[in-house]
Amino acid sequence: MFLFLPAIIIGIILLWQGADFLIRGGQGIAKNLDVSPIVIAITIIALGTSLPELVVRVLAALGGNADIALGNTVGSNIANIGWVLGFSVLCLGSVSMDRHMLSKEFPFMIAAPVVLFLLGLDGLFSRLDGIILIAISVLFHLVLIKRVREGKFRRMIEDIGEAVIQKEKKYLFYVLAIVLGLIGLILGAKLVIDSSVGIASILRIPTLIIGLTLVTFGTSLPELATSLIAAKRRQGEVSLGDVVGSNILNIFLILGITLVIVPIPIPRSVLIFDVPVMAVFALLLFLALLKYGKLRRREAAVLLGLYAVYIGYSFLK
Repeated sequence: MFLFLPAIIIGIILLWQGADFLIRGGQGIAKNLDVSPIVIAITIIALGTSLPELVVRVLAALGGNADIALGNTVGSNIANIGWVLGFSVLCLGSVSMDRHMLSKEFPFMIAAPVVLFLLGLDGLFSRLDGIILIAISVLFHLVLIKRVREGKFRRMIEDIGEAVIQKEKKYLFYVLAIVLGLIGLILGAKLVIDSSVGIASILRIPTLIIGLTLVTFGTSLPELATSLIAAKRRQGEVSLGDVVGSNILNIFLILGITLVIVPIPIPRSVLIFDVPVMAVFALLLFLALLKYGKLRRREAAVLLGLYAVYIGYSFLK
């Protein structure tokens, strides 16, 4: 067990540095191309911080550990709101929202547990279900693209092409920062996940609980590192956008790709308890932002407390 602890520490360092590079690169591209940071957060940053979940779920499902893959799917969305966003706001202050996000992207995040529940009623997430989820992900990105005005979007593509041709140092630096950030996030997450699973196996914790808690904690560390650094730099919209984007991608794109590769059975306990809990957390975040226009420390403390209760109950049950 003692060999796992240094690996966890190294993994956390890689996660933190990877998140720092990812945000620097994303902000640089957004600033120079006149694209809203929230668009970068929901797309590039959210996809980058969701890559560990994809790796974990595919490898777990192919290795016969479907409980870990499924537990990580549901647990990540709960952790992103209750643990990642709650802890970040509690430590570093309130996070304001983009009004367009509330009406455009939030409905997808709230719909995710509903879709998951309906598809799981037959007790199996099939390849067809995976195709349906991917199709919804495509729809989400089409909606997102509409948020960028046609002129800006066209100029953004032209600027990227010109940058590649001329090899402008500023763009190459931002792209390199994003690539290095993604590598750091994935390697760091893998170290933390493998070590967590090793410790859990020694302690003989059921695999479903490992997926819902320890593995979820490990795969959520990229989002946590990104949110903390973004909030520290007073880029709250990046923090919130990363969580919302990650939760949408986790269900519709990441799980969809996983199911196309290998179907996953869903235990009834997850369907009637954990999936509804995921819906409750999404609704609580939505209502808090709708009422106050931002997530304050008080609401963040409630989310974090509820997440602690959920984790405690998961182990007890």
